[in-house]
Amino acid sequence: NSLIVAYGDKIGSTAYEVIITELSTLISDSDLHMTALALELCCTLMADRRSIQNVGLTVRNKVLPQALTLIRSSLLQGQALSALQSFFAALVYSANTSFDALLESLLSTAKPSPQSGGIAKQALFSLAQCVAVLCLAAGDQKCSATVKMLTDILKDDSGTNSAKQHLSLLCLGEIGRRKDLSSHAHIENIVIESFQSPFEEIKS
Repeated sequence: NSLIVAYGDKIGSTAYEVIITELSTLISDSDLHMTALALELCCTLMADRRSIQNVGLTVRNKVLPQALTLIRSSLLQGQALSALQSFFAALVYSANTSFDALLESLLSTAKPSPQSGGIAKQALFSLAQCVAVLCLAAGDQKCSATVKMLTDILKDDSGTNSAKQHLSLLCLGEIGRRKDLSSHAHIENIVIESFQSPFEEIKS
């Protein structure tokens, strides 16, 4: 990380691609300390304006899939979780990666998969924190649009999407911890009412 900060302008594009590819192999829940360091270096690479133009694209192709797998881990915590949040914030600023695509990728990780089944409870909290950081990094307009999308999910009274509504509540909570949401009309009532439909069914 220190070498990139000090001598990034002297490192060629081929070396950057090799570094990013090597970093991607280090990102897993088997070594969270190394994972945190790898993610922090990715952020440095993307923030360095002297670096090659396609760093963001290479990170998206090589590192993002590993990060999306990591976020499903029930072991994710501490420095590694903080680094993962910073990674998503840095990635939304980089070239070739849109906020909407990143948000969709994050939310898709909560869907059950044939290999691993449903996502762990702890992973839902990690996911919600990353969604919140991503929204704030993208700016007020994107953040407001996301809050509206989440509240629309909560207003769905069909009772068939309780897991989706649960995730929406967690995401709104994490965004609300970081940003005042009082400008969104009736958001308090929407949140309170959401506890009376899907969660009553869960209890029963």
